Amino acid sequence: MFSAHEILDIAISIEEEGIDFYTVLSSDSDRPDAASAFRYLAEQERQHAETFSELLARFKEEEQELFNWSDASDYIRSFSRNKVFPKAADVLGNLSAAPVSKAIDFAIDVEKESVIFYYEVLEILNDEDARAAVKKIIEEEKKHIVVLRKLLDK
Repeated sequence: MFSAHEILDIAISIEEEGIDFYTVLSSDSDRPDAASAFRYLAEQERQHAETFSELLARFKEEEQELFNWSDASDYIRSFSRNKVFPKAADVLGNLSAAPVSKAIDFAIDVEKESVIFYYEVLEILNDEDARAAVKKIIEEEKKHIVVLRKLLDK
């Protein structure tokens, strides 16, 4: 079973991997619109990491139980074996020769996975402020998918 610290560390890690992923995509993209969108998404992931870091600091300070572990799903329990965003270097070798649309498709898939993960986290959160923060991040992650889909249409 994960501790609250571990769940928040996973969330921070997801966002940090997203920062790296989108930063590399932005520097490698030959499409200015895609590079700009990837920079925007990297900044969004940076803000999400800060939000989760603040929740972790507050949790440590207040020593409260943020999660209801009896409601934790198998998805959360098995998450330690998987990641949402792979390491940028691991993926970009495969994507470097591919059209930008392949990178965008991949990014859409990992954004969807992050939304699923955060919905699962939301289900076991006890703290209302933490729930509100995660709900906001879920909505922003959904917007990331919209941004990426618009890039595919160009």
